[in-house]
Amino acid sequence: MTSTDNRLAQALTPIKKSQGLGFRVTALAVAATLVLIMAFVVANTMADSLFKTAVNEAILGAEVIVHSDVDELLTGGAIKAPTSESS
Repeated sequence: MTSTDNRLAQALTPIKKSQGLGFRVTALAVAATLVLIMAFVVANTMADSLFKTAVNEAILGAEVIVHSDVDELLTGGAIKAPTSESS
């Protein structure tokens, strides 16, 4: 190797290192962004599922309360006289 080759190799060495570091930083940033986006998507999906489940359980609870009150009123009069106005 000549002295010119040595100087050229030394001059190019920092460029190669900085390019490698830039790629690493870019890859890390992209990976972190993907992880954060996926975490948000999963959290949003689970929140929607939990909300739907809570709504369905509230509806079921309301139906049970209404049926327990109304069924007693309907069955008492309906069994005795199904066509009367008391039912």
